[in-house]
Amino acid sequence: MYKKKKGGLMKNKQGISPIVATVLIVLLVIAAVGLMWGPIKNVIQGSGDEIESSCLLADVEIVSATYAGGVLTVVVKNAGSKEINGVQAVAGTEDPVESNDALEINGQVPISITTAEGTGTVSAASIMGTGDDKQVCPSSDTVDYPTA
Repeated sequence: MYKKKKGGLMKNKQGISPIVATVLIVLLVIAAVGLMWGPIKNVIQGSGDEIESSCLLADVEIVSATYAGGVLTVVVKNAGSKEINGVQAVAGTEDPVESNDALEINGQVPISITTAEGTGTVSAASIMGTGDDKQVCPSSDTVDYPTA
């Protein structure tokens, strides 16, 4: 194409070639991903820290929950594939009660919770590790208990 300029006809200057444009776009995309990777990496790593790998093998099951005379007795069984360091049980709005007895696979432990609530819900969770490394895993089992 030709344009008329002062002094005569002159070829139009062409833009960048398609290959150069493609390379520039690819470089811009790589730069954008590089800038975004830092915050994304932190979010991904942060969510992984919340779930310990040891909790994946830990599982507890409430065998029974009976209430009598202001005491809820919960029998909890290690139904996972790993020995656990203890069990935590929570009934309604009461504070959690822990049994720090190690439980082998299929082992059971009774936990007594003092509560005025004759009916409600009790949940149990396994405890992995000890001392500063102690971690209460997410609740594995929940049952409703009636008045005995």
